[in-house]
Amino acid sequence: MKRLVIMGCLVLVACGGGPRELSSEEATRLANVRVSNHAVRFASMDARVPTAAGVLRLVGRMDFVSRIGSAALSTEGRTDTAAGGELQWSPELLAVRQGPDWQYRPLQKGAELDTVLVLLTGLSADRPDEVPDSARWLRSDSAGGVAVDVFDTGSLTYWVDSAGRLRRLDAKIGDQTATITFQPGAAPFETLPDLR
Repeated sequence: MKRLVIMGCLVLVACGGGPRELSSEEATRLANVRVSNHAVRFASMDARVPTAAGVLRLVGRMDFVSRIGSAALSTEGRTDTAAGGELQWSPELLAVRQGPDWQYRPLQKGAELDTVLVLLTGLSADRPDEVPDSARWLRSDSAGGVAVDVFDTGSLTYWVDSAGRLRRLDAKIGDQTATITFQPGAAPFETLPDLR
């Protein structure tokens, strides 16, 4: 029995089981996630954002260099006109179209959707980030059929592939978690002049 316990512990250590500190290679990959986004520039995205009005779904694209996003909005379980539309956003401004015209408003602090939109526009940089000492490797996993390492930094969980590209991001917003998946290398898209 004692031998089985020891063998089990050795297997866990060999597989890197459980949350642990980052290796230097993992820390470098995590530090360069926003740099990788900047280099790729365009990515497809699919986000699920829990709100009091229901789970919002955003399917679209990000221009990480210009820090502008474009997506179709829907609300799971609803088909009324107010539950969907088209969105474009910059770090400060949101444009919504639910009919023929675009309506503009500033992004608001605290709102679940706006929090995710601001987060998305901040996922690009031209230099590596400082990785917090509290960052942890959680596990190996897959996102969209791609092998990733999952890193926890507190309110954000990064799913990063072997090339350092972000494949998924989980963001804690209050007591809920928004989930955003990415496919690097999307086609460019036309942005509204007022957002440029």
